[in-house]
Amino acid sequence: MAKPDKQDESSDRELQSTAMTTRVLYFAYGSNMLSARLCSRVPSAQAIGCARLEDWRLMFNKRSKDGSAKANVVESPGDATWGVLYEIEAQDLERLDRVEGGYGRISVRVRKPDGETVEAVTYVSAELTDEQTAYDWYKDMVTAGAREHNLPQEYIAYLEGLPSKPNRTNSGSSGVAVTAPRCSGCWYAVAVAP
Repeated sequence: MAKPDKQDESSDRELQSTAMTTRVLYFAYGSNMLSARLCSRVPSAQAIGCARLEDWRLMFNKRSKDGSAKANVVESPGDATWGVLYEIEAQDLERLDRVEGGYGRISVRVRKPDGETVEAVTYVSAELTDEQTAYDWYKDMVTAGAREHNLPQEYIAYLEGLPSKPNRTNSGSSGVAVTAPRCSGCWYAVAVAP
């Protein structure tokens, strides 16, 4: 039996290393638009920029365990949902699947501001509520993420116009500075406006 040469061993290690660091695009449209939130969940996340999911509309209609509604997208011809395109390590998708309980991961095509269309994963829920009202703290996170990534002003105004209700006692973070890791590993504070 022939013994593999050092070049073959080196190539195998490079392939294994590449396979372990495969990155995928993730389209965030809700509270995960806020870099601090997503990076606390998936430290490998790196923001690429904003993108638009055409023929889908963002709504607060995902039933939450806390008695409120969370962001979700529903097919809606002619509408568009703006969000943030992140690159994450493929191995972190399982972690994101766990924290996005009640959502299913799907593949979508999103349009970047330069017109390029790319494939990304996002999350959609079939666990819906008739009371389409988020807590103020949650809506504040969504709009803070939209502002952080300079989404169009008209879209931010749409988000601000979505219904919300006062925070439950000891729930949420409205008006509280949240310290979280930035995707690069540096720490910074994000103040969520009351």
